[in-house]
This record gives sequence, C-alpha cells and structure tokens, in this order.
Amino acid sequence: MNIREKKKGNHRSAVAVHKALNEKDKSFEYFLPLLQEKKTSIVSNAINNLNYILTYQSDREEEVSKDIVDALCQLFTSGASSKLDKPEELGKCIGLVCLKTGDNNEYYRYIKSTLSSIISDGEVHIKDNELIAAIYALCQACFYCCTDRESYKHTISLFQDLLYTQKRKNIQDKLLSAWLLLLTRVNPQEMTDYKMVLPRLIEFSKSSSQNVRLSASLAIAMIVDDVKEKVLEDFESEMGSEDQNDEAYEDYDDEEDYDDDDYNYDEEEEIERDYRRSSDHGGKSAPVDELNNLSLNGENGEYNSEEDGEEGQYSEYSEEDTVNQFIVDDDHMIKVIEETLSLNDDKGKKKIQSKSLLRQILVNLKDGDSPKETIIINGLPFHFSGWRKYIQLEGLRKLVGSGMMAQWSNPLIQKQFGIEIPEGVRLREAKYQLKRSISQKKKTDYDRSVRSSSSLFENNAAN
Repeated sequence: MNIREKKKGNHRSAVAVHKALNEKDKSFEYFLPLLQEKKTSIVSNAINNLNYILTYQSDREEEVSKDIVDALCQLFTSGASSKLDKPEELGKCIGLVCLKTGDNNEYYRYIKSTLSSIISDGEVHIKDNELIAAIYALCQACFYCCTDRESYKHTISLFQDLLYTQKRKNIQDKLLSAWLLLLTRVNPQEMTDYKMVLPRLIEFSKSSSQNVRLSASLAIAMIVDDVKEKVLEDFESEMGSEDQNDEAYEDYDDEEDYDDDDYNYDEEEEIERDYRRSSDHGGKSAPVDELNNLSLNGENGEYNSEEDGEEGQYSEYSEEDTVNQFIVDDDHMIKVIEETLSLNDDKGKKKIQSKSLLRQILVNLKDGDSPKETIIINGLPFHFSGWRKYIQLEGLRKLVGSGMMAQWSNPLIQKQFGIEIPEGVRLREAKYQLKRSISQKKKTDYDRSVRSSSSLFENNAAN
C-alpha cells in the first residue's frame, strides 16, 4: 500500500498542470509572449482569452499590432496548431482580429502569404481541423481587411479552384462557406463570371452532407437572385421608375412635438415589445415604413473610396464593370432545390432550420421574394434584406456568437452593413419617433376595425 501511494504521489508531482487563467482585462500585447510559448496549454489559454476580449470588448480603443497577427499565423507554419485541442479557435482568433482591424491590406497580404500555401497543399501537409481553421482565417482576413479589388477576387478564385479538387466533405463545406461569404461583396453585375460554377453547385446540392447541400443551395439562390434583380433594374430603368428602397432616415431635428425632458427612458423595452407585436412573423415587414435604416451615403452596402480618403479602396458595388448577359434556367434551379429538400433527413432542430431555409430558397426562386430580417439594436429596428445580407449576418453570427449585440457598436460593422446606429440625443429622438409611429399605426388599425364593424352592423340592419 505504501509503495502504491508513493508511486501515485511521484506521478502527480511529475505532471505539470496548467490552470486556465482569466486574463480578460489584459492588453493585447500582454498575450504576445504567451502565444510564443512552447507549452500548448498556455498558447490555448491565450487564444481563448483573446477571443473573449475581441468578441465582448469590441469597443476597446487599443489596436491589435502586426506582431500579434504574426504570432497567430506562425502557429500554423511552425506546426504548433496541430497540437492544439481546437485549431478552429486559432482560425477564429485571426478572424476576430481582422474584424476589429477592418480595412488593412498589409494584414491581409501577410495572412494570405502565410496561409495560402498551407491551404493549397493541405491534403498532404495538414490535418483536417487545421486546414479548416486556415481556410476560415484567410476568408475572414479577405472579407474584413482586403482593400484591393484584384486581390479580393484572387482569393475567391483560390477557394473556387479547390471546390473542384477537394474530396472530403467537411473541407468542401468550409470552402463553400468561405467562397460564398466572399462572393457577397462582388458586384452583382459580375455574377456572369461565376456561371461556370453552377454545375458544381448542383453536384454539391446532392451531397450526402447536409451542410454542403445547404451551402450549395444558398449559393444558387444568391446567384439567381442577383440575375433577377439585375433584369428588374434594367426594366425599371427603361420605364423611368425610381428606386423606393434607398431613402435615408428622416431628420428628426424638425420634429416640433419632441420634448427631450418628457421622454421616458424606461419605455425602451415597451417600444421593442410593441414593435415585435406589430411586425409580421419572422420580421418580414416593418410596421413603420418611413423608419428605414440609417444609411451611409444613402445606400446599403456601399461606400465611396474617395470620401474615405484612400486610393484603391475596395468597394462592394463598383459601377465600372461591363454588364454581361447572364441567363439562368429558373425551372431547372427550382427542381434542383426541390430535390435537395427531399434529401433532408436530419433529425431535430437542425432539420427544421434547414427545411425552413430550403423552403425560403424555393419561394425566392419561384416568386422572387428575398429573405428579410429585422434586428432590434439599442431599441431600434434595423432591416436587412436579400441573400447577401443574410449570408453576411450568418457569417458574423458564426464568428462572434453571443457577442453579436456587442459588435454593433463597432463603426466598421455598421459600415459593412450600411447602417448608422444613432447615439445620445439622436437615439432618444429616434426611439420617440418610433413609439409615436407605432401608436399611430395602432390607432389607425383600431379606427379601421371600428369602421368595418360599423359597416357590417349597418348592412345587417338594412337586411
């Protein structure tokens, strides 16, 4: 017994245990030497703390230095990523750094030069989870940091080429997701360049992997939707119609009835509840049409490079490209999605969500109804429509998880989604105007109901 106890004690003393530390109040530079440690548990703990800080403390004014980016990338090239329990957390950390940094072509170029060779030769030199992490990191770096149009499209081509050679379904899923997210910032007029990918997407839509089928179906929906939108825009242009969806927020400074002293700040939750009750299911429409998103330059998803003061600034919707005719057989695409829906045999919540998405895609292909989502931010509704915004929102959710609300305070995120979230007095004014509009709608609905009941009563009395 004594010998056994002695051996047990020796074994415990020989094993060095690293306890995870809560270092979420530290500066970014504090983690630099920790990322360069040889002990895997220390590196993992540093990555986890960085992920927490970048997710929930997005309002930090401190910048993330290139040394941090370099240390994170070197974990891939040194082989240290293979020792991590969750290499995907490393890819996520690089993505969060890029999200916080925003436009920075230097960071993007460095990350791409480090990871592109790993991704291209991944089947031989790297494990699946490491390759997935590298794909995710490069995708996020390109999406948030790349400011050069040709470099952006080159990264899309890198992922697109691998879609034809990669055989493993878990890798196919990540490649499809990365390619699709980057495609959301390509000019809709350029979708003709990706017509050649449709046969491959149709193949993926029949995959045994549920995730691959859904990603492929989303890609088909977005491409076809862009084509329909372009045809509609051309038709409306010929008819001399005006786009009614690019109105900016009304100027509340001229509202004579507003009194800041009378506003009750405890009514924010009531406003949100009233808005939710007044909205259609799924946030498909807003009760107050005049309350549109606060938009930069009056248009969602666009910004002017000259106004930003940067030459060569990448713009999502550049108008310099030549318009090419792009014809898609809608009936064939509808049949493809219907067959994909019939393959959906997953169980539980995932099955319900995937079927709902596929049905939405079918509705979009048949009737042209794009997905719409309303998100309440600081008590105000912001509306997002179209597959591009749907894919971008899902991409942001996957990156920041439960920290989604904290990220909306980031001006870079607001710029990305083409919205402006008011603060201070402007926020109070907007909430006041929203409450008035909801109340007016309730009164209008009530009056309409009374008139309808009265008319019905009079008709019955006459009979």
